[in-house]
Amino acid sequence: MSIQVTPIPRLTSLTTPAFTLGTANAAGDALTAVASNSTLLAYDATLPDAITYGQSGSAGSASTSARRDHAHAMAAADTVSAASEAQQVAGSVTTVFTSPGRQQFHDSAAKAWCYINLDGTLRAGNYGVSSIEAPATGSRVVNFSTAFDAGDEYTAMINLNNGQGYIQYSHFNADAQAFLTKNTSGTNTNFITQVLYFGEQA
Repeated sequence: MSIQVTPIPRLTSLTTPAFTLGTANAAGDALTAVASNSTLLAYDATLPDAITYGQSGSAGSASTSARRDHAHAMAAADTVSAASEAQQVAGSVTTVFTSPGRQQFHDSAAKAWCYINLDGTLRAGNYGVSSIEAPATGSRVVNFSTAFDAGDEYTAMINLNNGQGYIQYSHFNADAQAFLTKNTSGTNTNFITQVLYFGEQA
């Protein structure tokens, strides 16, 4: 009977790991050994791409992975400014937004409106009107919170709510507008009135 002896190497040569990351399993063919405490290349120091608005997605082709705590740079948010008073008045800029505090400067917006009671007092719920004066029967003066550029820089729409009559305008000042209401016989008469103003304010 014969005995075959296979010599066992006392030392094993170890090599640097060459494992790679991929998208499928594949068997290697190297006849070399690696130590159990070897370091595997899984990450690198490449900074992930910055995220931009409208960019297309990509599967990528790098053979290393990004670290779990990595951070992408982000494009700065687009800022849109509020329209200035001059831009609101011009009404032609399309790259700014209309803020609540400035929308009234546009020509299409009413600059003032109010509801005047039969006795000439100002009813609650109005805009741009500081007070109402009633110096005589049918005579009303609307004082504005913000003056117009001039007396000829605005227009008034006045509605009579009770009875039949007409309005006789007295004067348009920058800071106030006065009018006189009469019945169909031409007599000065008090009416419940609704007033609306459009124009250019100072």
